[in-house]
Amino acid sequence: MYKINMEQDKRAWDGIFDAVRDGIALLDTGDKITGANKALAAILGIPVNKIMGNSYWKIIYNTPDPIKGCPVLRTKETLKRETLEISYRDKILEISVDPLLDEKGKYAGAIQVFRDITHRKQTEQALRESEEKYRTLLQASPSAISLTMLNGNFIMSNNKAIELFGFKSVFDCVGKNILNLVAKEDKGKAGEFFKNVIETGSAAGEFKIKDLSGKEFTGETNAGIIYDSSRNPLYIFTIIRDVTGRKTMEQELVFRNAILSTQQETNLDGILVVDENGKIISSNRRFAEIWGIPDEIMASKSDQRALEFAFKALVNPEEFLAKVKHLYNSRNETSRDEIYLKDGRTLDRYSAPMFGEDGKYYGRVWYFRDISRRKKAEKALQESEEKYRQLVETSLDYIFVISKDLKVQYVNHASEKLFNKTAAQIVGLPLEKLFPPQIYRQMRITLENVFETGRNVLTERCYTFPAGAVWLSVGLSPIRDEKGAIVAVHGASRDITELKLSGKPPENRKI
Repeated sequence: MYKINMEQDKRAWDGIFDAVRDGIALLDTGDKITGANKALAAILGIPVNKIMGNSYWKIIYNTPDPIKGCPVLRTKETLKRETLEISYRDKILEISVDPLLDEKGKYAGAIQVFRDITHRKQTEQALRESEEKYRTLLQASPSAISLTMLNGNFIMSNNKAIELFGFKSVFDCVGKNILNLVAKEDKGKAGEFFKNVIETGSAAGEFKIKDLSGKEFTGETNAGIIYDSSRNPLYIFTIIRDVTGRKTMEQELVFRNAILSTQQETNLDGILVVDENGKIISSNRRFAEIWGIPDEIMASKSDQRALEFAFKALVNPEEFLAKVKHLYNSRNETSRDEIYLKDGRTLDRYSAPMFGEDGKYYGRVWYFRDISRRKKAEKALQESEEKYRQLVETSLDYIFVISKDLKVQYVNHASEKLFNKTAAQIVGLPLEKLFPPQIYRQMRITLENVFETGRNVLTERCYTFPAGAVWLSVGLSPIRDEKGAIVAVHGASRDITELKLSGKPPENRKI
């Protein structure tokens, strides 16, 4: 409140008015403006001479009468300071009105103070919006976020924390201690963790946590300190993520990697894995053994050094390199071929691309197997088969193979003259097409006996061929597959016509 002193120097008042940054207006008992400073003129955008003598509501509110809730009217009633916030053009003004009382304490006018609070209101609005944004982010976070006292008592938690810890509501957690949620075996570690947070300002760790129902999970925890203006620790904020699933996956991944590593190291093949740029990611011991690459080169993971070393062992390094480059440029292609080394060995080389489930290309895997023994065995077998074929083809005996459906699978050159047909014309024909019905029936019975019993059979019989009747001594024996099943019958026949006609017994033969 202000007491009127009519003797105050007017110039002093004017000086005070113009020195004040807030706008000031003096009102008489009739609500006319009797004084206004320069700051008010600047705030309102109206010259002082046009403000003076007008009713305040006309100047301020641009209305014919005072507005509802007008602070001047309220001040007249209460004889106390009254305030109001209004929008004025592009500004927000805070108007405070203090009554002027005469010597008897009666209302004699008022002082209106106008303060431009536009910036403050904008700042407050921005702060509210920022708080709302961060509150929304806090509640939408997939992590459990909590604020606790330095002793660990909860102050507040977001929705995820309420769900993760098993509280009924945001109010249910208040006052409870976060350390009580830590599993017994990790309580000591958690206590040291929060002590470290207070001392250093932040920390990260993992703890076994039990929710209120007793369900246990692994919590990845980050915590930090909120300080007051004097940098004294005030609160602890914690961010906890349930990483149980991730930890389980990590353990499964370690287990799978152990299996793969064991399989890789015990594999008979030399294995080399390269990334999408052809750089070595992994290899097993067998790979280095096959190529004789020193440990020092393998440890360097340099594909260039390994390739240069391998070149020295190759019979045709240019062809080898061309294939490698082709496959690196043809990411979807698989390949299998044989490569030959200068020391006489033969390697089976197989390569396939590595793609993820999303189709991303991760590189290529190479398998190398030393097949030198197999190749030598195949060559020996081929040579043996060639010798046998020559013996069979040059034999004077009639040699043949009959399938289970009683068709000719093979006949040698000597057999051609019996049927007056080439071997190519005979192979594939059913026996019933080659022999008269009576002889065919006898042959079928004999062959079926071999298929059923698996025993060798030796017969002597006269057969009728296009070239004439011939006495044959026929030896039959079963041919078995790798599982022991009989798949065909091998036969060898010798012409004993002369012996039969001479009456001499045939020479002993082994079938």
